[in-house]
Amino acid sequence: MITWEPTDLLAPYTDDLLWSDIEALRQERRPLLNRPFWQPHQERLKMLPELKVTRSNYNKAEVQIGQVDDLDAADHERLKEIALGLKPWRKGPFDLFGIEIDAEWRSNQKWDRLKEGNPNLEGKRIADIGCSNGYYMYRMLPENPAFVIGFEPADRFFWQFHLMQRFAQAPRLQYECFGVEHLAFFPEFFDVIFCLGIIYHQRNPILMLENLLQSLRSGGEAVVESMGIPGDENQALCPPGRYAKARNVFFVPSAVALCTWMRRAGFVDVECISSATTEFSEQRATEWMSFESLQDFLDPNDRDKTIEGHPTPLRIAVRGRKP
Repeated sequence: MITWEPTDLLAPYTDDLLWSDIEALRQERRPLLNRPFWQPHQERLKMLPELKVTRSNYNKAEVQIGQVDDLDAADHERLKEIALGLKPWRKGPFDLFGIEIDAEWRSNQKWDRLKEGNPNLEGKRIADIGCSNGYYMYRMLPENPAFVIGFEPADRFFWQFHLMQRFAQAPRLQYECFGVEHLAFFPEFFDVIFCLGIIYHQRNPILMLENLLQSLRSGGEAVVESMGIPGDENQALCPPGRYAKARNVFFVPSAVALCTWMRRAGFVDVECISSATTEFSEQRATEWMSFESLQDFLDPNDRDKTIEGHPTPLRIAVRGRKP
């Protein structure tokens, strides 16, 4: 069983939400989190002592939870074994009691690009759609939001987040094993929605953006980040097969096209807040994610093309407001 049950941050808002649907979905997802595959992991977690975290820092590149001196050598080694057992770590980096979890993505680089153009988060109800293991949720905490609800259906990412929260116990963070389609259970509820690295996996990207819009309160804002193609044309690449070796990429927009999609979905004051080429220093294989990564996805003779010959993706982010 899950060893730490935080306070349900949504409980005070049952009248504002489709609460019976939320509870039913939670019950549906719970067996996935406790399936036999995860039982050895849960047993190893129980062997760790109840630790007092003497210091956490969410305002630097490595999300820091605890210090190396909080653990003796045996528990330090046991905790690292547990964390390595949750590979692959896609988002990071984390510093867990001095254990450097060097994830595939140096997600701090994306956060640094976004934060200058982000909405004001102070006191806001925030959703992080496709939150992975919660790296960006922790990075939002220094902005003093009311709370951050992470949406992520993958059980492995839940257990990575749970490992961090077992010790951090950040009271304004909550993880739900939901997908973007379940925003329908949260009508006009959030002030800010982050949707990073999700839209190009959608068969109907404008419908997804409409779901974001409907889940925002009036005046609420969304930040949508995507792989993108270069150029000023209002167009999107629709790969006939794989894109950078990924099977489930349907549309890769230019920044202009992504802004157009946002406006077609009903957003106003739409602007591009970031556009950058991903470097090997930002996405690469490590001890914590030892499979293929960016270097394997590009043409070895021409970094401006994917291995399939498509334009190498940019990372673009746009921001829009609900009227």
